[in-house]
Amino acid sequence: MSLSMKSQRLWVSLGTQDLTFNRNEQLADCIGKLTFEDIQAFGEQLANRELFGELVLYAPGKFGPMDTPEEHTLSDIAGFKMGTEYFD
Repeated sequence: MSLSMKSQRLWVSLGTQDLTFNRNEQLADCIGKLTFEDIQAFGEQLANRELFGELVLYAPGKFGPMDTPEEHTLSDIAGFKMGTEYFD
């Protein structure tokens, strides 16, 4: 991690009143406590437009990668989002 990144992380901690500088540990702890039902409820609220945000899920699965043609392989989430149309 560069000095600039460390500095930014510490400034964010100060700005959020995290004077113990353990925001990443707190975040990891919260994520570890999430249940499937929590994620499902969040997804339903997003789908119903009750919340704003996004939900990107990834699971490596228990099987190896599938052989898929390059045009059917998603490797760039940011690019995928930019090329995806939104429907009202």
